[in-house]
Amino acid sequence: MKKIIMALTFGISTMVSSIGLSYQLDLEWKALKDINIKTEILDTGISPDEKILFILSRGELIVYSIGEGRTINRIPLEQEFVKLNYLPKINALVLSTASKKDLRIIMLEFIKNFDLAELPYQGPINAPVTIVVFNDYQ
Repeated sequence: MKKIIMALTFGISTMVSSIGLSYQLDLEWKALKDINIKTEILDTGISPDEKILFILSRGELIVYSIGEGRTINRIPLEQEFVKLNYLPKINALVLSTASKKDLRIIMLEFIKNFDLAELPYQGPINAPVTIVVFNDYQ
């Protein structure tokens, strides 16, 4: 409903400005979530699916799951990076220093872990690689 009202407001205000009348636009907003990182935030980025928030702070990169409402990983950084950019096509983060002379590209690969404890298996239980076949699920 709010989108329709805003679209109508924009249409009316465009029409009003075209005939030389002045107008005032209002903006409705609400905070969705407050997150306390407990450290200075230098820059942020978000994944294309908008589920993961990347937070650059002094000495670390924090990976925060918006849906779970918690930090899922912390990547230590030995250099003082101050800017973060996300490259969605290659799923990577680019970090740069204040002097803009040093860059670091961090490739991201999210790994899903499955609890296979109660499921049937073939081969050694402590094998270094597990191949899971979902062939009987619909």
